Amino acid sequence: MQQKLIVLLLTLFLLSCKDDKNEDLEYTKAKTVKDATNHKLNLNNETPELVAFNFYKWYLKDIYLKKYVESPEIKLNKDSVYVLDTKKHKKFIEENSFFSKSFYDNEELTFRNCEKELVKVSWKEVEKSGAINPADFLDGNECDFTKYMVWTNGQGEIINKVDYDNCTIRGKYAFVTLKLSDSLAQNFYSKPKITLIKENGDWKILKINIISE
Repeated sequence: MQQKLIVLLLTLFLLSCKDDKNEDLEYTKAKTVKDATNHKLNLNNETPELVAFNFYKWYLKDIYLKKYVESPEIKLNKDSVYVLDTKKHKKFIEENSFFSKSFYDNEELTFRNCEKELVKVSWKEVEKSGAINPADFLDGNECDFTKYMVWTNGQGEIINKVDYDNCTIRGKYAFVTLKLSDSLAQNFYSKPKITLIKENGDWKILKINIISE
């Protein structure tokens, strides 16, 4: 009888240890997933998702369709060659605390590729056709960023609402996805994916891309 009791107690102890290990494993898995991707907006000022969310709330209210600073303008230089005038855009990026110091650096390659194609466009042809944007005369897509608002993919539509989708953090980088829409018509419009980097303890916007649905 005593031997049976000992065996029973030993069995219960082993099962208890196994359950504890399973619980620890499940907790570790859950914590890992939570740390990697968050689908609920964290209202802490130091979080990357709130930085991206607040940027878009401000941008849609005060900048979109008002100041046109999302990308450079195409202008004719003194030699009658089309070039990108980046002054206004660059000044806006450099003076805005939302952006990383490297944000403009990431754009420069795109701008250079565009200018290489713009030199091929004849201002006489553009003037004769009555076209507004010389980029319409290019066969490639090097200057497509001049044809729409690159931070919304908009071309004049009403976009005034931003909703949080998700955030993934990997070391010093964070990737936040938002959803933009018209609050009155309830029409979903575009989905920006914002890459942020931690600089001197603060999250800064490094890159903005629009996700195709």
